[in-house]
Amino acid sequence: MYGAMRNQIKTAVRSMIRAFGYDIRKLELGCDAFLDIKYLLADVSAPVIFDVGANVGQTIRRIQRINSKAIIHAFEPNAQAFSQLSARYGSMTKTYLNPFALGATEEVRTLSEYTASDMSSLLPRGPENWIDVVSSSDVKLSTIDRYCADKKIERIDLLKSDTQGFELEVLKGAGRMLEERRVGAIYVEITFARLYDNLPRLDEIYAFITGHGFYLVSFYKFHHVNGCAGWTDALFRERRRL
Repeated sequence: MYGAMRNQIKTAVRSMIRAFGYDIRKLELGCDAFLDIKYLLADVSAPVIFDVGANVGQTIRRIQRINSKAIIHAFEPNAQAFSQLSARYGSMTKTYLNPFALGATEEVRTLSEYTASDMSSLLPRGPENWIDVVSSSDVKLSTIDRYCADKKIERIDLLKSDTQGFELEVLKGAGRMLEERRVGAIYVEITFARLYDNLPRLDEIYAFITGHGFYLVSFYKFHHVNGCAGWTDALFRERRRL
């Protein structure tokens, strides 16, 4: 009897909160990025995910855990990392692996490859970067707009970019998709420490994303370098999904 009464009270309270435009679930935002992504994509049965800077598939694994029906387009220009990515996910349906980078324009750039492959970047090594560069190679860049046009992709439900300082260039290459409100959420790494030269500032990235109709959901887990903020991840959602 008391259990049923508690459930009735919870339901009534939740209904009252929702009547004012809020949700109890929102109080948990900021704890885990992928739980928040799961919540944002809850009403999409087969979300289209862009994993830019896929490395060896860390994000693919987590996306598949929260939505096994997700359609994933992954991009990784590092040949060694792409080989591991292909071995793990190349045979999976609804997962499309691309061995090139994305940026603001279609071009060829030099990729610096580090002993830790997830640190590889299209930007030069900065003074606070402690990881050794082992090689470099010229890699092809396309843009999100070009890729979507070629593949006839109408919408990106989540655009994730972990490209070691190249995030703003990736976003600029999605200008048409962003202007037409065809991106639902953006999950990006933001770097503060001088790990790479020519890094975009936090305010530049924030202004670009919010200027295209997005709100910040949360930052997640700050990493520190020399006693200061080194890098973090940030999740943004399109205003119409609020």
